[in-house]
Amino acid sequence: MTINLKAAARVADADIKNVKLGAVILGTPSAGKSGLLGTFGCKTLYAYFGGESHGPISTFTHSTSEVVPYPLSLDDEGKALNATQAYNRLLTLLKAKDTLKAEGIEAIAIDGLTELENAILDMPVWSERVEKEKKGQTSYAGDITVSMFRPVLDALRALQRDIGVHYAVTCILDVQKYDEVGHILESMPKLKGYDVATGIILQFPDRLMIRPTVNDEGFAVPRLQMTAKAHRNTADQKTKVIKKTYNFRVQLAGCDMATFPESLRPDLSRMIKYKAAKKYFKIEEVK
Repeated sequence: MTINLKAAARVADADIKNVKLGAVILGTPSAGKSGLLGTFGCKTLYAYFGGESHGPISTFTHSTSEVVPYPLSLDDEGKALNATQAYNRLLTLLKAKDTLKAEGIEAIAIDGLTELENAILDMPVWSERVEKEKKGQTSYAGDITVSMFRPVLDALRALQRDIGVHYAVTCILDVQKYDEVGHILESMPKLKGYDVATGIILQFPDRLMIRPTVNDEGFAVPRLQMTAKAHRNTADQKTKVIKKTYNFRVQLAGCDMATFPESLRPDLSRMIKYKAAKKYFKIEEVK
């Protein structure tokens, strides 16, 4: 293989200058994750699993964009699909680059990672790999699970590179600790298996956390918490020693997070603008 540093640098330049959103949205059930997926500000393909059947209602209720729904647990005739079929339906969708481009899709939303993991764990191929590679021990089969997530994540990145879409997926968050006013202090992504959370969440360049907040009128409203962090307790695969890893902090890749306030209203179109500016600014001041 011939080494061409200038050609490689040109390819890398596209990654370095990429300001498209590629986010995982972490939040407790009913925190506003699905509703947030309708706020890209552009035509959005919304793919969801049967376990997130409430999601379309929330997405369309709070949508500020044109949203195209795409059920993953049902086929085009409305018939139920098994886990393998649902997984393959998602991959087929994400590989339909020409169709998505022709339909004017500018953002991809998947609701959500927890349901995708459940589908993966129900697939016969997952059980077969665990039996072959782990001698049937499921406790530390996280690397197998992560490897089956990877085609989905790779397809999202390829779509962003090839046709310039934004993308976001949701993930359920277990919160261990709040402060006295409801700010998240400690939390954990709800993904099973050894190092699955670490292996998946850190592959997203942008990480957001959403939580309900009581407003002055006493109503619960969602807010993006820009100072939140999460951790994952795992046991070392060899020593079985429990370790706590603080490696899930809110971030917009390339942005100076020190410029952001503690919380913001949930609006992905604004996150897109902040990424382009590489910092927080008052949207209202921009003409």
